[in-house]
Amino acid sequence: MPNDALMPIGVFAQRSGLTSSALRFYADSGLLPPCRGRPRSRDGYRLYSQRLTARSGVRGDRVA
Repeated sequence: MPNDALMPIGVFAQRSGLTSSALRFYADSGLLPPCRGRPRSRDGYRLYSQRLTARSGVRGDRVA
């Protein structure tokens, strides 16, 4: 997957080690928002960039 590829919340959750509900909480709190240019898929899923995993410091059950 390219560095700037977009992925739905479930895939991002698996790769980051966070749960989807934790990601929704962080997004609603403004701590870890989905992709700015296209925040939702056609099906309504939140979209996250591959780059966000490395840049945000997401590891397991914490957000740095």
